[in-house]
Amino acid sequence: MSIKKKVALLKSLTKNEIIEICKNYGIKGYSGKSQPELAEYIARNCDLSLKELEKLVNSLIEQKLASKVNDARDHFLLKKVSIEHFSDDMVIADVSGYRVKISNLGKDDFSYSCDEKCADYIYQVRRGRYPFCKHYPAVIAELVYQGLVDPNNINNISGKVLEALLSLVEERKKEEGLLKATGRDIQNALRQIEEDYVEISRQNSKIARERYSSPPEKVFEYLTERAFQLLEFDTIARAKEHGWDLLVIGTHATPPYVAVIECKTALSGVYDYISRFSEGYRALRFAV
Repeated sequence: MSIKKKVALLKSLTKNEIIEICKNYGIKGYSGKSQPELAEYIARNCDLSLKELEKLVNSLIEQKLASKVNDARDHFLLKKVSIEHFSDDMVIADVSGYRVKISNLGKDDFSYSCDEKCADYIYQVRRGRYPFCKHYPAVIAELVYQGLVDPNNINNISGKVLEALLSLVEERKKEEGLLKATGRDIQNALRQIEEDYVEISRQNSKIARERYSSPPEKVFEYLTERAFQLLEFDTIARAKEHGWDLLVIGTHATPPYVAVIECKTALSGVYDYISRFSEGYRALRFAV
């Protein structure tokens, strides 16, 4: 019975997440297996108890949901969320052209739907893998920002997921002058770049998820932007899903200039110079 419960828990994870468990707990022989086969294999070969495995799986799912909140960041901060209707039993919103409907928010008979063109909703939410797509937290963030709902009574958003959402709301309020902005946290930014930059460039999913609640590719873009800001460049992050990753503006140069940055993590291939020669990266960093 315990094996069956472990298998059921593991099947709620993606194949990559299950492989990560194998790596972290020294489980060998997982290559070439499908996601269901991996779930069965780990259930029989992992030394974790059912309670420990349940805690681990819940933590991974929570981190994934926090990542979805972060994916909603641009929609919310760039004011691409429009609340078309709000009442006690129905919310209708538009998120960058995706229509979201929420029924009975904060109640036991809650339900929501996203646009049919939202692949995340169709293939992840409808199939029961995750409770929401990135457009749902974008709507919730807008409702919280406008003071229309109590953030502590939101379906499927609590704990670290709620912390991530409230952080977005706070960021927008600071941008609009509704909250007093604090100075740059230079020491924390330096620590993050020193400790994490090379590991994130190597696509370290564990660090990216646990410390930043985002995939390595997005964290790498974020840390690259912070690095340029510390060097007194102005920056503009990408506002759309496709295109350049970052613009850096040398406002203190004569004459001023704009550079287009394309950020690439690399486990292998043409972009893996920093990953393979990290000492050279450190030498360059200190030279700068």
